[in-house]
Amino acid sequence: MGDAPTLSPSRSPEQPLLRSESSPGQDGSNNASRGATPSPNPSISALSGHVSRPKYIAGTVGILVIIPVIIITMKYYYFPQSWEPCHEDWLYFKKKCYYLSEEEKDWDSSQAFCSEHKAFLAVIENQMEMLFLSKRLQMQDSWIGLRKKEGQFYWEDNTLLQTDKFAIEGHAECAYIEAYSISTSACSLPRRWICSYQSSK
Repeated sequence: MGDAPTLSPSRSPEQPLLRSESSPGQDGSNNASRGATPSPNPSISALSGHVSRPKYIAGTVGILVIIPVIIITMKYYYFPQSWEPCHEDWLYFKKKCYYLSEEEKDWDSSQAFCSEHKAFLAVIENQMEMLFLSKRLQMQDSWIGLRKKEGQFYWEDNTLLQTDKFAIEGHAECAYIEAYSISTSACSLPRRWICSYQSSK
């Protein structure tokens, strides 16, 4: 008989198939790439901190600048009168506001009109103010806030008329402007009038 062929040892069914152990350089690196989280680079973290801080400061400053601008814009849009030194249709001169009427009233009614607008019949303080008003009156006589009390003339702010500043013509009770000068007449006569008040602007 011939020699029987050599057979490889048989594997039991229960015996698992063994894998060859891979080297740490191969399998370990793969596992790290799949599951492990790489640690942050300290130099990059420091750089990002330096970059974010100026951005935060710039953003804060920008907000602080924008808010007042928005408030001022809304105030100007919704309350435009607050930016005007005087009421509508009033004249502005040397921190005072003036109203020159086109209708006529007696002295007391004229003063009542001014009071309704938180003003007085005009108190004239100097020749510059007198010139300003006289030019705009165009020779129209107009009541002013000057009236005789106990024999002397007082302005509506209770100051005594200084005759060295203004010469006054006539001896009646109520005063009005007439062509660059001050004259007097009965308070009951109808005339135009001038209101004035001190502006806060």
